[in-house]
Amino acid sequence: MPIAVQPIFPTLIATGQLDNYRRYRPDLNKAFEEDKQSGQWITNTVSDKACHSLCPNEKDEDGLNASDGIKNNLKGFISDLTKEVSRFAYFNYGIDKSRCDWLCNVAWLNEIENGGFQYKHNHTNSFLSLIYYLDTPPDEAKTRFHRPHCDMRPTMSFEADRYHDGNFEYVIPNMAKDTFIVFPSYLHHEVPIMTSGKDGKPRRTFACNFIPNRIDTSSYILELK
Repeated sequence: MPIAVQPIFPTLIATGQLDNYRRYRPDLNKAFEEDKQSGQWITNTVSDKACHSLCPNEKDEDGLNASDGIKNNLKGFISDLTKEVSRFAYFNYGIDKSRCDWLCNVAWLNEIENGGFQYKHNHTNSFLSLIYYLDTPPDEAKTRFHRPHCDMRPTMSFEADRYHDGNFEYVIPNMAKDTFIVFPSYLHHEVPIMTSGKDGKPRRTFACNFIPNRIDTSSYILELK
């Protein structure tokens, strides 16, 4: 299924679903299981009902900083997601995939139980970010993206409301199980308090960040070492 680019605020995000998404569900489940059993699983510092896999700050030969569960089971999955990110970069920035290599530099797994939440935050040291929704219980708390602030007065005035009707204080994309969303890493987002999941099923997602590994412009080539 091709990705569908959607305008929100003065910002573009993209939502989609991998054609072979069923193939990766066992791999994702195995990654969660391995990280929990190996101890590479930590509780969020602000919510004891939200946990995530450990990013040990040790990059492998592919430049990825992630837990062993992710490195052992999800390289093919990340490769397919990277292709979708490349498509988004073309739509959003006009960067053709033949002139830019995108690198997934950090990835982690998330699990939120009933009563858990994630504070408003963005992702630093990256250009693009992705959230893959593995398990979405009925009426689960959905990711809330906040309108970015742009105030450069008196040098420049930018009033986003004048440009299109997709501008609100926040937007909550209705993401289904086995779908993903790509967005600029600077975009602040949060997960409100989970009030569902009483049947014992948590909200589970995979998240990762991307940076350009190589950019070939008309006058120079920039490569990340």
